[in-house]
Amino acid sequence: MVETPAKRNPSRVVFGGGPSAVDLSQRQGLEQQQTLHLTTELRQGLVVLQLNANDLADYLSSAIEENPVFVDAFEARASEGPHMRQDEERSQGPNGEASFSTADANRTLYSGFDSRIARVSADALMESRGHGRPESFGNERRDMSQRTFSFDRYLEAEETLQEHLMSQLRVMCDDQRICAIGDFLAGNLDSNGYLTISVEEAAHALGIEPSEVQEALALLQQLSPIGVAARNLSECLRLQLQEKGLMTPVLDMLLDRYLGELEKKSPASVARDMGVAAQDLEEALECIRMCDPRPGAQFGSQTEPVWPEVVVERNRDGGYQVRLQDMYLPELKIDEQYRTLAATSSDKAARDYLKEKLREAEGVIEGVAYRNATLYKVASCIAELQVEFFDEGFDRLRPLTMAQVAEIVNVSVSTVSRLANGNYMQTPRGTFELRFFFHGSALSDASVEVSAVSVKKRIQQIVEGEDPKKPLSDQAICSLLQDDGVDISRRTVAKYRDQLGIPVRAARKR
Repeated sequence: MVETPAKRNPSRVVFGGGPSAVDLSQRQGLEQQQTLHLTTELRQGLVVLQLNANDLADYLSSAIEENPVFVDAFEARASEGPHMRQDEERSQGPNGEASFSTADANRTLYSGFDSRIARVSADALMESRGHGRPESFGNERRDMSQRTFSFDRYLEAEETLQEHLMSQLRVMCDDQRICAIGDFLAGNLDSNGYLTISVEEAAHALGIEPSEVQEALALLQQLSPIGVAARNLSECLRLQLQEKGLMTPVLDMLLDRYLGELEKKSPASVARDMGVAAQDLEEALECIRMCDPRPGAQFGSQTEPVWPEVVVERNRDGGYQVRLQDMYLPELKIDEQYRTLAATSSDKAARDYLKEKLREAEGVIEGVAYRNATLYKVASCIAELQVEFFDEGFDRLRPLTMAQVAEIVNVSVSTVSRLANGNYMQTPRGTFELRFFFHGSALSDASVEVSAVSVKKRIQQIVEGEDPKKPLSDQAICSLLQDDGVDISRRTVAKYRDQLGIPVRAARKR
């Protein structure tokens, strides 16, 4: 047997030699890969899931207009005639009254919370508390004419800070270019009226010279309320003091270098560091107390009217019932004639078009049904876990994470997050965004977790009850909280105080 040399592969080209040679040969092979492709129905479901009530109403109205297979909601109601329903029935959740016992919740809720996570499914949780099966949620559609209508959501919104500033700037300045720059800067003010972007960043974003931005900023800072468009607290106070004609060398030195020291040191220590008399510093502080550190907080925000889609009400048994109010959502129905046409039409293009539109319509209907059922589960779970808050107020608000609710309801954390953002719950304690109920905790001396919101509420009460001549320091507030059994650090007290908008001790002294 004669051994023949191997045939050279004509497509194999090798550059270089040795271990570093580059092989550019072409070969055929099989490779298995896993990829994720979002179907049209899945994409629609994700879009619907993250919409709040107002946006969902707009989305469904557009879907009905764009998809011919949907039946017009008004025509459907006219053809069906009036619906006679009892008031009690309209207040019920899926499959009957959605309520749970306060006493039962207090006995089983928090003490056994960790063990319940592992064994309670979403449907079992709903049924055990009388919420009914979520799959029947589609039966909850009500005729809009039979529901209570409220004009509260159409009340005129407050004037926003940006609108207030631009109305002044257009009267004050004839240069349209400067007005446009001022509009951009006004749109970058936070809720307190501070500018959140630097002059250089604004110039880069607009593609202009920093000098033009500075000119527009100088005009903004002349507008009412004085102090807006400042870049920090020192500049905000300086603008107000200059406008009042109160600036002195002591104030100039204080705002320039020593303002931050007032949070850490006593006024006497700061006066020694500045090299001025204590009386002179006290007079400077009295001038600062006449200023508003948050000049933009008095204006409304650019938000849409709140529609609380979830309602928690006390029932006759002393417990609470949970229901969704969807009277503003357009009703989704498919015209069955189009199904017949999609199956029998001799025109292939027409059949394909109708099948695609029917698939899209069914995807929207399924997406809305899933969203409503999941929102109902999540809201009912929150209501059950926070029942003590409804009974007794903020002091009884319990720490809660999205992961805990997601595990009980048997959905992903991202699903809970999407539903919590922008959806509101109307409760006996007020109307809150669902995200309000998810927050961290602080430990009491008995190792019992208490809500960070409750701690903030207590800090606010302590400050409101303090002697204005001798305001409490952060350490003193910390000590009072520890006396109440809340284990918290001075740094955390300072953080919470700042989040509440409460000034430092020196600025609170009267």
